[in-house]
Amino acid sequence: MSDTASIEKVRSGQRFILFAIILNLLVVAIAFLVPKTESLDGVFGILNIIALLTGVVLAIVGVVRLSSGLGYGIAARILIIISMFIPLVSLLVLLMLSSKATAVLRSAGYKVGLLGAAPKAA
Repeated sequence: MSDTASIEKVRSGQRFILFAIILNLLVVAIAFLVPKTESLDGVFGILNIIALLTGVVLAIVGVVRLSSGLGYGIAARILIIISMFIPLVSLLVLLMLSSKATAVLRSAGYKVGLLGAAPKAA
């Protein structure tokens, strides 16, 4: 895996996936840490739905980019995308994909941090 376009897809796909993971964790934090009162339920319910939908969109975009960069077939991509709609499974799949992307990016010479790898300077 040394093709520059494929590595760039992996890099950008991982960044989308990492943001989706952060949003997933934010949704869980809001659900469990915000006190249950009528006045807060409406506001945090709407924020939770927005964060959840944004996380799913980011995850799907990230999965499509990352899986094409890694050379996954269409069937594998479809199964991974379907798994994005299963709450705990989606988080585990995103973590596994991010781990695979980190290994590929490090072997290509990128430094990978908390929010993924920065683009290489030309």
